[in-house]
Amino acid sequence: PYLSYFKEYVINKLVKNKPDLVGISLTAMSQVIPGFTLADIIKQNLPDIKIVIGGVIPNHLSKKIKAQPKLFSLFDYLIKGEGETPLYKLCESIEGVISIDAVPNLIYFEKNAIYETQHLSIEDVNDLPTPDYDGFPLEKYLSPLPVLSIEPARGCYWRKCSFCNQYSIHGNTFRLRDPQRIIVDIKRLQSKYNAQLFNISNEGVPVNHLSRISEALLESKLDIQWYAGAQLKKSFSKEVCNLLRSAGCRKLIFGLESGSRRILNLMNKSVILDEVPQILRNCTKAGIKVHLYLIIGFPTETLKEIEATQDFILEA
Repeated sequence: PYLSYFKEYVINKLVKNKPDLVGISLTAMSQVIPGFTLADIIKQNLPDIKIVIGGVIPNHLSKKIKAQPKLFSLFDYLIKGEGETPLYKLCESIEGVISIDAVPNLIYFEKNAIYETQHLSIEDVNDLPTPDYDGFPLEKYLSPLPVLSIEPARGCYWRKCSFCNQYSIHGNTFRLRDPQRIIVDIKRLQSKYNAQLFNISNEGVPVNHLSRISEALLESKLDIQWYAGAQLKKSFSKEVCNLLRSAGCRKLIFGLESGSRRILNLMNKSVILDEVPQILRNCTKAGIKVHLYLIIGFPTETLKEIEATQDFILEA
């Protein structure tokens, strides 16, 4: 379904702008075929353009990709891990400022062989600039008003869920962005894009960090609304939920996944089921809506356990 868009729009844009490098980010398995198809179309029509891929899926499958040299007919480079510094350094390499082996986190194909650079780059989240949404047609997104993302942290402090590959990019790291830097980000985005709605974009922000962000928002008197992802922890007390609500929180997204203790153990989830109903009540009474993620059909899960999840949700 993307072929006509790729051929008629993307290629024309590339011909017009004449970039030296195109980046393709693959964050879900459903993007692999469209992403590789786009890369192939670019190579067929504009063979001089270099292509770099990155994102969760190339990271998760990097060993398998390295074992398939033919894939490098579709792209020239693969960035492992976080991409800001490596992408910048890759641009310097293409411009001839540095050698290719000086680019961190890079896998590339050269002289019929696959190479991987030895330098590793992990970003200091407090040195990263405010997100830049220039070029995004925000008015065309399916939302009445723009909803912009703010990154409060990188990685996951749990890092044990057996089904998850979302943090394969960050490895065994978890880094918090200082709340005051987040306030600066929000102020800049408000001023530049007239944004009032925000996604605190991390699937498991610790409760104490959400509290610190909320306190900073109240102190700065910023009038915004936001939602965030978090883990189901009893530290979401009445007081904490009221604090979050007063600072603009309107929804929290939790990964419950199952109402069966056996399945949660197989998933390596830290959820304590007995604590969940009170957490949900605290959120609801504070005026914070709740979104629960569930996984149905986890390996070995029985119909009885699926029904137990349904009953748990209805009773909670």
